[in-house]
Amino acid sequence: MKRRLIYALLLLFLVSPGYLFAQSQQPQYPDGEGFYKDLFIDSGPSILSMAGRSHANHLGWHWEEFSSFDNDQTRARFTKIMAGTEDDTNGILLFPDGKPRFRMMMIAAADGAEMGASWIGGGGRHIKALEQSGFDQNQNGITRIQQFVRAGGGYAGFCAGFLMTDDLGLVNGSGQHHINYPLESFTATLTSSHFGMDLPYTLQLGGGYYHDADLIPGLTLAGKFKLKSGNHYEYYPALWTYEHPDFPDSGHLVLSGGHPEQSPATNSNAFMAKLLTYAVAGNHEPELKTTLENGSSWGVYEETGSPDLAHIKIGDGQYHHYRFDVPAADEGKTLRITLTQDERDVPSSDLHLFLNQGQYAFNAEGYNLVKDLSPGFEKVMILENVTEGAWYLSVKGATYPDPFEQNATEYTANRHVLNGVGYTLIVEWATTFCDEGLSVADINEVVCSGGTIPLTYTAADCLEDPIQAALLNAQGDLVTHLSGSFNNGAGTHQVNLSVPSHINANQYRLQMTSGDIIAVTENLFTIGDKTLTDPFQSAEKVSKGGQIRLTWQAGCAFDPSEKTKIQLIQQNTSDVVFEAYQNEPRPGLNGTYSSLNVDPGAYYFVISAAGETLIFPPLEVLGGNILSLTTDATAFAGYPMNVGWQIDAGMNQRSGRLTLRDAGMRVISVLATHLNLASGIHSTQFAIDPDLLSTDLIGARLHLISEDGLTQRISAPFNLMRNVLSLVNPLPATLYTGQQVSVAYQLGVTLPANETLSARWVDEQGAQLYQSPTSLANQAGTHTVMMPLSVGSAKKVRLQIVNQSGAIQTESTLVSVQTADLTFGGYDHTNRSISWQWIGEDNCQLDVMVMDDATYATIAMDAITQNTGTNSYTIHAQLISGRSYSVILQTKNRSAPIVLWRQFTAP
Repeated sequence: MKRRLIYALLLLFLVSPGYLFAQSQQPQYPDGEGFYKDLFIDSGPSILSMAGRSHANHLGWHWEEFSSFDNDQTRARFTKIMAGTEDDTNGILLFPDGKPRFRMMMIAAADGAEMGASWIGGGGRHIKALEQSGFDQNQNGITRIQQFVRAGGGYAGFCAGFLMTDDLGLVNGSGQHHINYPLESFTATLTSSHFGMDLPYTLQLGGGYYHDADLIPGLTLAGKFKLKSGNHYEYYPALWTYEHPDFPDSGHLVLSGGHPEQSPATNSNAFMAKLLTYAVAGNHEPELKTTLENGSSWGVYEETGSPDLAHIKIGDGQYHHYRFDVPAADEGKTLRITLTQDERDVPSSDLHLFLNQGQYAFNAEGYNLVKDLSPGFEKVMILENVTEGAWYLSVKGATYPDPFEQNATEYTANRHVLNGVGYTLIVEWATTFCDEGLSVADINEVVCSGGTIPLTYTAADCLEDPIQAALLNAQGDLVTHLSGSFNNGAGTHQVNLSVPSHINANQYRLQMTSGDIIAVTENLFTIGDKTLTDPFQSAEKVSKGGQIRLTWQAGCAFDPSEKTKIQLIQQNTSDVVFEAYQNEPRPGLNGTYSSLNVDPGAYYFVISAAGETLIFPPLEVLGGNILSLTTDATAFAGYPMNVGWQIDAGMNQRSGRLTLRDAGMRVISVLATHLNLASGIHSTQFAIDPDLLSTDLIGARLHLISEDGLTQRISAPFNLMRNVLSLVNPLPATLYTGQQVSVAYQLGVTLPANETLSARWVDEQGAQLYQSPTSLANQAGTHTVMMPLSVGSAKKVRLQIVNQSGAIQTESTLVSVQTADLTFGGYDHTNRSISWQWIGEDNCQLDVMVMDDATYATIAMDAITQNTGTNSYTIHAQLISGRSYSVILQTKNRSAPIVLWRQFTAP
């Protein structure tokens, strides 16, 4: 019978009216519950990888980011992730029933610099990537984002992420109302009484604002840019919140024409926390699937797209909530909750179970009375002396796609949970449960006709009806009832059941019943008679001195005084070559090994016992030798290796097995089986898979052995080089985010024209971070390629060069990536110089610009080279005492430029 783990939790006097009064109804999700993660950062094609991660980390949120350069390969990956695939039909944003998988999503600046286009142009390219349809031709990335927001998911858009809301259709009636700011780009103070604080040093780079915001219902101005103009300040609308007036359950939107998420101000985390907290405040409250009745069963097995939303499978990290009401008349009874998964729904997954009274149940302190976090999906939760009132039960999908703890969007394992996990839930309460009060142990031995079945069974004290036993065939049909003396008292019992002699030899199951309670053995067992069947020998040909395996079936036990005779007979003369004996055949499979140290010729085996004879197939004993085995002196893995061997006249009609071995004769790879061992000279070519070798294989050998294991030959040692490609110089021990890294590699041979190479960055787990969009040179010699380090945060990476199938040809060691950063040091009036700290690569090109804040006049502009550490620049223009000046530093020749804006006042 199927075994289930039962948690018997005694709750005597635990749930009291006072307790229920203290626990008020709290329908909101506790932090970290009800969603896969908190934040999805869309940094896909043409969108810059952004600082939103640091703000999410400040809030303690879990987040994921899709970050990539804009090329055909990444656009295709982005479409699959957003629009959906066969094993994730909803796309990354949604659970199987269309509910938000993340609490909110975020889109920021477009990468205008990459293609020389405007920031808005970059947003347009991103929209085109979102417009591509996915697994469902009627759905694309845009419709998925619309579904996400409509179902309560929050949205934060900055600059391009704000402008794209028109194309995304998120703000009702916004189409004609946003235009560019009057200045191309500037840095100002973002002042917001709506969020109760100001944010200085807020960058504006080509974003827009709502010109007629009061014409859009649901849109609220939440902040303005404060810009100094002469002796006064001008204000421009900069920040809005939006709640859809027609769909109050839609998620909250935060929209900004500038970049508060990139501000270097000390209060930027606090300001962004207010924006993000507002966005998730629109998330849906928990919803009941249904109210369960006593003894009712609720199945959740519908797939995505079913109109029956209440029965669609559960997602990764999602909750399904249920309620049941225990009346006063049933107080004090035993409550049993059973959670199972359809055995056809594989692979199985972890489901967690939570129970609470008076309010929704979650995996959080104060939100459950009982919880079951054990692995697997099959659970039985039992509570004694249940009290009356409303009870809340929740099921949580607790298997996540790997890697769960990394901030990656392309999952490598457990992808089946993306389309949901099915289950069945049963809630019942009663004075006594007895439907599992009888179990029977499996029978693991062959039973003889007319003999007895040794039976072990366990009964519960609640059994009232007599116990009976019956024999079922493999199809579950009744064959006959069996007699025996049964005890239906509590405990484990043993009894021998008599098998009628007329029962045919076959496979059966045993069934035990007590009234309506039924228990059946899980496995099939054999009832047999004295027969010898199914002769099998391991080969039809074997070398002299070789070994052969013989097996046969015995239906039931023979008399212990009867021995089994094994004979080898010469086929042409019928002479018995040798004869041996062993104990009587045991029921089931019997077998023996025999060494054939006989002359070459034709033979056959005969097995005899109790007047029965079993004749085995004809057998040929052969002779012969392998005279030589040679290969190339040096070979490259992945490229043809020549192998030759010579066989004498005695090996015809035989075959061999060729393996590659290391210097210690350990097997590295099986190169061939059934290799031709006919007499003569033979040759062929093999290519060794480079993935089999961790390093070059020095002193490798080939081992050729006949399939019968008698004759073998080992080649002379040779060197097998793992590949023909290597890195010329090691990478620096430390690299920096956004850096362009020069990589030199060397090829020992010219590769075929159709064998392309490409370079890529991967993380410690081997997950790809960036791949070069163009192929590398594949001619022999030394070559150099520039690789942008498109990593958004500090981590360890390695560089790999791979072929067109993705196989690694060579790779660097792991190197550390630090976050590049510019920090302003200040202005030194003595020598009229500004200084700053640069954390990044040496010889980095930098544009320096100094502006008069009063006149907006540029008083200094230069291009210099900076190194890691402290750098300085002398301002040759005369500065006016007491006047404010702005310094703008911007890195060049990097995949991710860094801009620093600061103000100082001349003494």
